[in-house]
Amino acid sequence: MIEANQPLAQDGKDTKATSTTITMQDIYDNDPLIVLLEEKLHLNNLLIFILLTFIKLGSFYGFYTLPGVSSRLVNQAFFALLETFTACLFYTAYIWLPNAVCFLFNSLKDNGVLDTSDHNQFQASYGRFCDSFRFWMKRRVWLIGTLIFILLYLLNRYLAGGPPFIRNVPAWLQIVTAILDGLIAYCGVMSLIRLIISIIFVNSLFRTFTIHVNPLHPDGCGGLGVMHRVLWVTVTFILGLTLTFYETIQISVANNIPFSSLDAVALAIGYLILAPSFLLCWLALPHNSMLRERQSALLPLVNEFQQIATKAVLVTEQETPEILADTDRLSAVKRRYDLINEIYPTWPVEITQIRNIIAALSLPALLPIFPLIVSVFKFIVGLLPN
Repeated sequence: MIEANQPLAQDGKDTKATSTTITMQDIYDNDPLIVLLEEKLHLNNLLIFILLTFIKLGSFYGFYTLPGVSSRLVNQAFFALLETFTACLFYTAYIWLPNAVCFLFNSLKDNGVLDTSDHNQFQASYGRFCDSFRFWMKRRVWLIGTLIFILLYLLNRYLAGGPPFIRNVPAWLQIVTAILDGLIAYCGVMSLIRLIISIIFVNSLFRTFTIHVNPLHPDGCGGLGVMHRVLWVTVTFILGLTLTFYETIQISVANNIPFSSLDAVALAIGYLILAPSFLLCWLALPHNSMLRERQSALLPLVNEFQQIATKAVLVTEQETPEILADTDRLSAVKRRYDLINEIYPTWPVEITQIRNIIAALSLPALLPIFPLIVSVFKFIVGLLPN
């Protein structure tokens, strides 16, 4: 189990000075692909996305339109679109997740969400937390495990027949397709590993450190609104993973592999469990911390109201001024209670963001009509003059 305060393995190297700032290099230091693109070629995130997408589209649509190949792909537009959308979603998660995670951790520290009243103790505790995070992110076992998984994935994919068009293309193009599929799988698996580690450490952060909520923070979420970036990256990963499973089912159907219907049911059930689980992993502990913060602000008012309301006072003419004063005090306490209860946010993202996320996660419900959309598109293209 990953723990924030566990001792770090030294691996025979000198320990570097503890830093309380998480950098992108701390996350992708064990990833040779993104090190090449980010540090060697000095490409920003957008250029990396454009490059990877261009490689995918150029190879897929360029090579597959060569003479002798394109005529065999007339009926495979559906698989081409699935491959394209899946690749773009995984590329998005792979490229922008390190940035979103760095922004999350550093903003929570800089926005005053974490209690830094005891500066020395905080620096020491948070420094150990960051070191443990770096240790788990940089482990070489993730890269080795990912490469082994890709080999097994490609072996299984092509033993099962692969996409129906793969049997109709030259061997060299099958190899190119395998490399492209391996690249997509690499981005997906590395993103999943980083996502799980980040979720574990975010939850550890909210369990280990005292959280302060600023109800008047401009983000409308008490300073925790920075979580919306990592939530949207998580949504893109979930959608990409869903399209991968859906494409596998379509391949099974096209190749007459049994149990494809059972796979479709498993996909639906898995998605209904997976999507809410990922989001709850990000939101549950922050939500509970924000509720506790609001409760701590309201509890003194509750106690004061209870003390005044239960005070025994004789209703006599001499006690009337005191009764009126207590009544005014009760009214003021109640107004203060209502104000604090109203302005204290209890979710790390705004309601409109949650609605947008739910709407995005509902898109897989349109998958059954996706082939119909492709058929309509092909029909329209067929009406165009040659």
